[in-house]
Amino acid sequence: MYDVVVVGCGHAGIEAANASNKLVKTAIVVADQQDVGKLSCNPSIGGLTKSQLVCELTCVGGIMGLLADKSATHIDLIPTIIFQ
Repeated sequence: MYDVVVVGCGHAGIEAANASNKLVKTAIVVADQQDVGKLSCNPSIGGLTKSQLVCELTCVGGIMGLLADKSATHIDLIPTIIFQ
């Protein structure tokens, strides 16, 4: 018996399971176990909108930022231009 059942285990499913598991017994249902934790939208996490969401999730105990760092598919660095 579970109190919460989370369907899918991408970014949203992981966040939902993480949050609910702190309070109640939680199960995760996925179609393919090989897809658990496939965080295909990691490259967009540094964008203006998603980075704001990640900061807000981190403030309430979310783990998207941590997982994105650990499973990064690529990292873009924006060169800093210094004006004199």
